[in-house]
Amino acid sequence: MSYPTINKKLSIRFLLSLSFIIQILAAVGLTGWFSFLHGHKVVQDMALKLGDKVMEGIDLHVHDYLNKPYLIHEINVAAIEAGSLDLQDFPALSRHFRSLIAHNLGMTFSFGNQRGEVVSILSEANGDAYLAIKDASTAPYLETYRLDKQGSPLEMVNQEKFILEERPWYKTPVDKNKPTWSPIFTSLALKNLYIGAAHPLHDQEGKLQGVFNISFTLKELSEFLRSLQISEHGEQLIIERSGAIVATSAEEEPFIRSGNIIKRLHVLDSSNPLIRATAEHLLEEVGDFYRVKKSGYCFLSINGKNVLVQLMPFFDSRGIDWLIIVAIPEEDFMEQVHINTRITIILCFISLVVATIISWQTSRWIFQPLAILIQASQRIAHGEWDQKIPVGHSSETAALSESFNKMAKELKEIFATLELKVRERTADLNKANLDLKARNVLIRSIFGRYLTDEIVANLLEKPEGLKLGGERRTITMLTSDLRGFTALAERLAPEQVVQVLNFYFEVMADVITSHKGTIDEFMGDGILVLFGAPIPRVNDAQRAVACAVEMQLAMDKVNRQMKQWGLSELSMGIGINTGEVVVGNIGSEKRTKYGVVGSNVNLAYRIESYTTAGQILISEQTLHQAGKSIIKTEGNKQVQAKGLSQPITIYEVSGIGGKYNLCLPYEEETFVCILEAIPVQYKLLRGKHIKKEVFSGSIVELSAHEAKIKVDDCYEHYVPPILTNIKLNFFTRNNWKEVSDDVYAKVIQKTALNSGYFSVDKDSFYIHFTSKPPQVEEMLREVYQSL
Repeated sequence: MSYPTINKKLSIRFLLSLSFIIQILAAVGLTGWFSFLHGHKVVQDMALKLGDKVMEGIDLHVHDYLNKPYLIHEINVAAIEAGSLDLQDFPALSRHFRSLIAHNLGMTFSFGNQRGEVVSILSEANGDAYLAIKDASTAPYLETYRLDKQGSPLEMVNQEKFILEERPWYKTPVDKNKPTWSPIFTSLALKNLYIGAAHPLHDQEGKLQGVFNISFTLKELSEFLRSLQISEHGEQLIIERSGAIVATSAEEEPFIRSGNIIKRLHVLDSSNPLIRATAEHLLEEVGDFYRVKKSGYCFLSINGKNVLVQLMPFFDSRGIDWLIIVAIPEEDFMEQVHINTRITIILCFISLVVATIISWQTSRWIFQPLAILIQASQRIAHGEWDQKIPVGHSSETAALSESFNKMAKELKEIFATLELKVRERTADLNKANLDLKARNVLIRSIFGRYLTDEIVANLLEKPEGLKLGGERRTITMLTSDLRGFTALAERLAPEQVVQVLNFYFEVMADVITSHKGTIDEFMGDGILVLFGAPIPRVNDAQRAVACAVEMQLAMDKVNRQMKQWGLSELSMGIGINTGEVVVGNIGSEKRTKYGVVGSNVNLAYRIESYTTAGQILISEQTLHQAGKSIIKTEGNKQVQAKGLSQPITIYEVSGIGGKYNLCLPYEEETFVCILEAIPVQYKLLRGKHIKKEVFSGSIVELSAHEAKIKVDDCYEHYVPPILTNIKLNFFTRNNWKEVSDDVYAKVIQKTALNSGYFSVDKDSFYIHFTSKPPQVEEMLREVYQSL
């Protein structure tokens, strides 16, 4: 017979080789990874510093470039103040402007006065110059002459009507009364962007003498940006806040020509993919270029590649408000990092191959004697006890071989007797398991009649289930009580009382179990139910309210049975509160009860005591926990509960929506006046105790379940408070002979349909009957139906 070697689990030989490989991979891989991250961070920091330097250089250059025309203005003003330049002498002004053009090719120098006269010298980059003049002799036309090398006019090249006051370079500085920039404009003839620097002139009395204007091209700014070689694919540009390009490092003009019309180029219409994509992503990030108020940077993902984008606002006191943008693709400064990464991957692969070969040979030398031992062990496992393995080459394997041979001999001797004992013990164990299983079933069955399944499971299956003590927890408590059941029980035999209670508890227990409530205890005809103990759930308060509504609906089933037994109908009140209590095992080692302790338990009982027949009242915290949107209420009231220093608000529940969709039936109480008032005597109840003092009065109005009592004159100042429980007895008017058993009721505040209240005199009050003997119920029904 042949036995397989290890083939269902990983072998030591494989694990040993794998350990070498994993260690080398981890060491090389982590080193390479941290090297890559560090290199990436260092390169990014260098790129940011380089971008900052470029931003500073661009900012300085643009400031110098834009300051030049205003320096010229200062020279002109100084010349005027020195008397060497006369603003009324247009020929002298033109000669002065021609002298300035010699050192400022591409600029246009103009002066206009308040009479609408203007003189301009225009120059091109190739040195050609033009004179444009409008004075008394040419008005209303502006005549343009080409100038020769000496500055003398040659032929007239253009004549057009000209109104100086409509020109922005004149009108804007006059309105603002300070030096200012004109909007950027395009020249169809010169095919370039221009901007004007205007400077108003005033005499010593502050009277306007005219406006100097220097218009110059912005082409040099684009040439300067192209000269900045930040990276191979990086781009720099200057834009206005509107997005119109002022200057760009891309090989494109900052304007678009369509026939005889030249339009400014918007940054989103740029033919350069990097500039266009950068602008699109920036607008997605900031929403509007006007929102960029300070310098900063960000990394944008453009077409799957990271791009470093740096922004810097550029502005001056004369109206310039531009934005400088530098965009550098990450790949331009990450090339060396990627090279290092590739080298790391190659080294990792070489190390992996070498480690695999070495580890495989080492594990083969170690594994060979172990393989012999494994085969011998497998034969012993199949009952071949006569096994003897050769002594290994090392001291460790030799000692292992000797121990194995000795063990095999002893196992052979032991196995014969062990097999018999195992068969005997197995039979005994099977019998014990059957007995234990039957006992567990019996224990669960017995406990289940006194405790809920969840509490039984908590006691039997968890080691700490029987431990005395408790924990603080926020749960929802539901208490219910049958109205007037004590009076009913006094009229029934004990066997009938038990029969009624058992049927009532059975119906209620089914409803409570379906909503995963834990019945803590039955107290007479009352029930205490916990939602959230021993197992908390997210919707404990909701399930408690839904359970209460369904319990009230289930009273129809209870009362159908009561009718079959010939007994009076039962009614129930339910109170619900949510709050922090202590839950756990309470008692001693000999007698323990799983229950709850705390003021919120008492508050739940207090709320229930305020209910009338068929009513559900909940606390404000329960309403909040269950959700106001799902709970249907019929108003609220404030009560002063015993043990609390402040009044609390309780809410009457009429239903619950959502997945439960349950509603209580609504019956409007219609009151009628009684022609002959029914005399009654009543006593006030404090808890379960009846006070000794007796009051008298008469029922003057009656409905199906309620009545209005007018107290006798001598007791008109003793109208019981709202929610007081009272015991009544009906009497005849003539001799005050008692004609009824005890009747129980609760004083209520009666609400009208229009959300107001029924009028109640100071000597009368409304009650809701909670328990009526059959003869009284029949009598009142006859009286009500007759009316």
